[in-house]
Parts: sequence; C-alpha cells; structure tokens
Amino acid sequence: MTVSQFNFYYTQNDSDRYCLLLFDDNMRNLQQPIGETSISIHHILPYCLRLKEEEDYITVFGDLQNVTVPSFTFIELKERNITSEMLLSWSSTIDLAEEYEIFLMNESSSLLNIKTFYNCTSFWFGPFCRFKFDYSTSQSFYNVVRISFRTKRVISNKLSKVPCYVHLSCKTYLSCLDWREICDGNSDCMDGEDEQNCWQLEVNQCTYEEYRCHNGQCIPMEFVRDAIGYSDCFDQTDEPVKLIKPECYLSPSFLCEKRTYRSIALDFSCTDGEYTDGLTTCNNGYSSFLTDDFCSEAMRCLMDLGYVPGSFCIRCKHSNCIKKNCPILFEFRAIPPIFGHIRLLFSNTISWYDTNPLPLYLCYDDKLCENIFPDIEYIDNFTCHRLNLSELGETRSYITFRGLVYLIKNRFRSCLLIQNEYHYCNYSSMYQCKNSRKCIANQRLMDGFRDCRENDDEEYKQSCLLADVQHRFRCSDDESKCFSSIVVNDGLHNCEFIDDDEHTSLERYNLKHIDFLNICDGKTNLFPIKFEDHYETDETNCEYWPCNNIYTRCNKIWNCPNAIDEMYCFHSLISTFENSCLFPNIIQNEICPSVNQTDKQYIHQTYSNDGNFGYNHCWNDTTYMPYITFCDRSSPSSVY
Repeated sequence: MTVSQFNFYYTQNDSDRYCLLLFDDNMRNLQQPIGETSISIHHILPYCLRLKEEEDYITVFGDLQNVTVPSFTFIELKERNITSEMLLSWSSTIDLAEEYEIFLMNESSSLLNIKTFYNCTSFWFGPFCRFKFDYSTSQSFYNVVRISFRTKRVISNKLSKVPCYVHLSCKTYLSCLDWREICDGNSDCMDGEDEQNCWQLEVNQCTYEEYRCHNGQCIPMEFVRDAIGYSDCFDQTDEPVKLIKPECYLSPSFLCEKRTYRSIALDFSCTDGEYTDGLTTCNNGYSSFLTDDFCSEAMRCLMDLGYVPGSFCIRCKHSNCIKKNCPILFEFRAIPPIFGHIRLLFSNTISWYDTNPLPLYLCYDDKLCENIFPDIEYIDNFTCHRLNLSELGETRSYITFRGLVYLIKNRFRSCLLIQNEYHYCNYSSMYQCKNSRKCIANQRLMDGFRDCRENDDEEYKQSCLLADVQHRFRCSDDESKCFSSIVVNDGLHNCEFIDDDEHTSLERYNLKHIDFLNICDGKTNLFPIKFEDHYETDETNCEYWPCNNIYTRCNKIWNCPNAIDEMYCFHSLISTFENSCLFPNIIQNEICPSVNQTDKQYIHQTYSNDGNFGYNHCWNDTTYMPYITFCDRSSPSSVY
C-alpha cells in the first residue's frame, strides 16, 4: 500500500507552530450569467497545530528524550547519499528538508551539523514523529480533509453548536449571534444592540486610492476587479461574480469564512457562509425554526414549512387542534420576528384545509417604521396593521407563505439601517430620503434595494453625476441611468434590453481584464491588443514564464509540455514523464506518448456534466479525448 507523505512546515509563530498545506479547487458555485462557463477557484489553505494558551511546546510533544524512532544527523544522511527530495518523500518537515539542502551546499555551518532527522515509521509523520491520521494511510491530505468535512454531523437546533461572535454578548432568538449578523440591518439581538452605531459604517468614506465596498469597507483600488470570484470586500461588491450559495458545510475553502451576501431573497445566515431565505433549512442543518410553541407548530403543519413530526400533524388535523387549543389571536413564533421586530398574528378560525392561510395582522415597532401604514391598531403593546395584500404590492388573492414573507421584507426594507445619529445627513456623501429623516450613503443609490420608503433612492435622476460613477454600470439604452455595480448579474433586468446587464456585462469585463492566475496558462483569454507594431495577448512572451509554479501546480491542466506541473498530484495518474498504461488482456505495459507529442496550446481540462474531465486536440487531431479513455486503445487519435 502506498503511504501518503505529509510535510509540515514551521511557521515560527508562537501560537501556530506547524502547518500542512491544502490545495482546494472545488468551489464553483458562483453567480454568473447564463451560458458562461464555470469558474474554477482554488486556494492554498494552511492547517496548523495551534497551541492553547496554557500549553507550551514541551507539553504538546512530550518528553523528547524518549523518542524511540531511528534518528540521523545531517552528516550521517550525507554519508548515506540521502537527498533533500528523499527526506520530503519520507514526510519530513519542509523546513528540515530546506536546512538539509543548505547543509549539502555549505558544510561549514556548524549549527546545521547537529540537526537531526527522525525517520518515522509508516503512518507517523511530523516533528519527532508525533502525528498520525485516523484515516487510511493511502489517503492524501486533501482526501483526509475532504472526508472529515463530509462526515460532519448536521446541526441540531435543540443542541446547536455554531460559531458565535464572542465580542458582543446579547440574547438572541436563535442559538447565538453570528458575526455576519452585525450591522446587517436586522435586529438579531432582542435589544437591537447588534445594530447600534452602525451609522459609522454608512458615513465612512475612502481615500482616492481606495475603493469603497457597499458595506463601507475600504480596500486598495488595485484589488477591484482583479480576480473573478476572489473578493476582497466582505460583501463581495468588488468583483462582478459573487459566491451565492456555496457548499460551505462540506468545503474547507476560505471563501466561505469571511463573506457576507446582501440579497432581497437570501438574508438568513447559516453561520458558515451560506445564506437562505430563512424558511429553508441550511445544508448544515441550521435553520430559523423555533420549536417550543404548540400553535406555531400546528401552523407549520398546515403550511408545510420545514420538518414537523407527521404523527403530530395527523392528530392535529383530525382534532381541529388550532380551533380548540389556540387563542382567538396568536403569534406565529415558528420563526424569529422578521427583521427583528415584525410579527405575524393569526386567527384560530383558520380552516385546516386552507394550505395558504394569511395572518390577520402585521405587528411591528413603529419607532423603526413610522407611518408606514395609515391605519394601525394596538394589540398587546404592539403596533399592528390589518393585513391587506394590495398594500404590499400584490394583486393576487392567493399567495404562498414564502411569497408573503418576501413581500413583507420588501415593504419594510426601507426601515433597515437603524440610525442613532442624524447630523451626518449634512455630509455630501449622504442622501436624505424624501419626507424622512433617514439618510443613506450615495453608494446605495440605484443599487436595486428599496432603502427609502418612497423608493426615491431607486428613481434618482442624477446617478451619472455621483462621485463613484467610474464604478457604476451605464445602460446602453439610457445613458442617464448609472446603476450601482451590484445590480450586474443580480437576476433582475434593470435595463430595457435585458442582455445589457445580465449577459454581456461580464463578457465585456473579461475582454478588458485578466486574472493574474490566467496569465500564461496556455489558453488565450484576452482579445489581441496592439502594442507598437505587433499584437499581444495574455499568452505573449510566456517562454519567460515558468510553467510549473504555485498557480499552475496541480490545477488539473497540463501547463508544462512534459506535464511535470501535474505529477504526483492527488488527482493525477501521472507518475513519470510518460504515461504507462496497462491494457485489458495484455500482460505487458504499453508506453503511452509523452505529453511533448501533443499540441500544448490546446491541452486543456474540460468538464462534462458528470464532473469528468478530458483533453482536446491530440497531436494534429481535433478529436475530443476524454481523460478516462486516454491510452485505452479505443481512441482514433493520431497520438498512437
């Protein structure tokens, strides 16, 4: 059995001592126009041994005098003709292999003479051979991490263990406060503390050399539109393609860790980077459903919202439990109050056969939403309004509960961005909503969100005169409208010609920009640009660019003519400079052609619907050659 190698590297950090590096390239769930090819995003992630505050180096590694595995000094290794590459293949630390290479090049270093290499037995690795994984030793570190993520248990709401923001302690309706919920406009703390003083972000302005993210964060201007899918803004507004619903629960990618997402429909944080509408259970098992109220559970049965034990629903239906057990007016507590303060009151006269019942009243905090409805009543110290769908912009008499919640959010969204101060309305960077004391940053004008009650922020007539116009999107059919860049590819048609901002915008962007990772990758991404007396693309002068580097290493594309950049990778079958294939019914190895015999300009990975990949253009042939059929004697390619 082949034993995988694991090479720690020493970070020289007091808290994170030793790390293993993970190459992850499985994050492709990006918001992009229909017809665009998938975008492969990869990260190199460090997994480190972190010492607790009360621990020290000796506590973790134990008594180093009692290490029983064979050890060799650098001098002894040299006498045995051991190379640094051999040490790496034996799971030595990267730092030790580098020090040994220095020793071989310069024996005069007295400090390196006393260095010791511990020759770990199978399964063990790391400094002093103190580490071993519980999984099969043939698994690569990539697979070990993947297995651990895919075997995670889903979250149980009753015993929820989710990441909590510890620097702001408050009482919440759910388990605890997620950092993404701070200053998001929703009052997730029962006392609204998570939205206090957020006006400071709203008024924050960036320097001329910086780009202002939609949430008020500032980043260097050089980071804007520099790599599709790699956002530097937490809210992802610096890139045209956004991570919208990744499999964060199963992915170790750092993309999920520090990302927020502003959406009209998806505004419930799953605590791991995923967002839902709050009525759909997250992939990690987390949800907004509360389960300690009889009448609310019965309403969930009636509306088929989330999982409720079937036996309870059957008994409730046959006994007309809502009529018998619930008060005349009762609050639907199966979900937290919408936006932290909007409550739904139902009547117990609801028929069990009405699968889409509507609440009788909407109750809310009138301090946050003054005069949003003309007719109000006061019920149990709440300001309430008798529900009328037409006032929410709905002309149909029939609507699902999810559709109702969407309409309520859209109507009350103008009450978000809780204000503690009003003097900043005088700033030139702020816009004051009509007939309101509310002020918003100019960046929120024409961004697709109704931040002002009268919707005047989305009907602003001078958007092309704003200071950030160079980052706005101008419709070709109406050059007086300059939308915020976040409306591009938002699924809504903001321009009269729908393909203007939903299909061609990203394509036009790609013609003018190139991701650093795509330079000299063997595939032309940019249209030729005339430079002096000749034309250049992103593949010009690539003979000076090393084909085997940290960006091309193990990216499933043969960037080097001899495929050395894909050798010994977790997904690769390549172990030498040529492919060695064993054909059925033939008791001998068939030497397949070197990659040098193929046209390297056209060897690129292509994904099929089932996730397999292959290579195009063998030798002078245009035949598509799937990877799994390479060297199977069935392909007619002239490579044989």
